[in-house]
Amino acid sequence: MPPNCIKDSAQECIGYAEAQILKHQIEELVKKQEADRENNRKDHKEFYERLEFGEKAQAVTQNQLAQILDDTSEIKTDLKDSRKELTTAIEKQNQAITDLQMKPAHKWDMLGKEVLKLVIALVFGIVAAAIGLGAFK
Repeated sequence: MPPNCIKDSAQECIGYAEAQILKHQIEELVKKQEADRENNRKDHKEFYERLEFGEKAQAVTQNQLAQILDDTSEIKTDLKDSRKELTTAIEKQNQAITDLQMKPAHKWDMLGKEVLKLVIALVFGIVAAAIGLGAFK
């Protein structure tokens, strides 16, 4: 039963019913606020867990990237060394090919020189024979 009014104790207090409604609404708002706070705590916890997971994943990715850069640097160095070795080997092969190509030409040069010597010797022999034969007649 509601209390009587302060001004007129014979009548019921009209504001009491409204106060009870407001009290109930305030209690509901407090409960809702507590529920919202709890939901916010859970949401924030989940958010921070996701953020932490993202940071860890980023750290792993950074480590992998650093390893890839190191590996790439090593590969570049190895390729540079291999290129130098291949260049040297190709130069040696080119020299060997040039030498092989020059052998037949060298043989023909030597043969030409020998033939020329024989022709000159033959000419001198013929000239000497002609001079020598004419002197003995």
